[in-house]
Amino acid sequence: MFWIAEAEGAPLFDALTIVLSKVFDKIYKLVYYIIKQDIKNIPPRRYPMRKVTLFIAMSLDGYIADRNGSVDWLAGQEPDYDDMESYHEFIKDIDTVVMGWNTYHQVATDLSPDEWIYRGLTTHVVTHRTMVSTEEIKFTKEDVCSLVTALKQEDGKGIWICGGANIIQPLIRENRIDRYHISVIPTILGSGLPLFPRTASPVGAPADGEIKLKCIKTQLYNGITDLIYEPR
Repeated sequence: MFWIAEAEGAPLFDALTIVLSKVFDKIYKLVYYIIKQDIKNIPPRRYPMRKVTLFIAMSLDGYIADRNGSVDWLAGQEPDYDDMESYHEFIKDIDTVVMGWNTYHQVATDLSPDEWIYRGLTTHVVTHRTMVSTEEIKFTKEDVCSLVTALKQEDGKGIWICGGANIIQPLIRENRIDRYHISVIPTILGSGLPLFPRTASPVGAPADGEIKLKCIKTQLYNGITDLIYEPR
């Protein structure tokens, strides 16, 4: 055939080039079709659901504020020690804060009146008051459990439940907390605002709203003990 092709003026190399070109063109189209079909069948990427963390400090006897609502006692045993050690690590994975009006008002007027300390984060303040929201501080009258459920469906980092008790307790009751990060301060207050209000139950009755937890981590610094739990 080589001799015949040469005799007829059609070099074998040119003939092979044409044939191979057609073969590769068919292979390319087939591969392209297969890849296109595979891409169609790839499910949409699902991001991990955002974690809701109750990050809060309480006294050794379980109070988050004293009888006057003050948190001046929130400090470790050595006054010159940096008690924000665990906070700095925690906040790296947070971009959303949820708090009630009392906590917001205390932060804005007492703890840090000159500068909003949660800059760079989106703060949702649950209140019945009609307030003007900003880009970073959003006031809402929405039920806190519904709010948190909706926020978890959005893309983003973790959600910090900051306080106070009226915000925390419904979330605990409805089991909406994914992680409990509780810093136990080496102080006994004797009275105040409890983190976990005690409810009277008849003797022998099953626990009301019992939530079994597992310990993820503990750490100790300046007399403060961090207890980190998640539901089992």
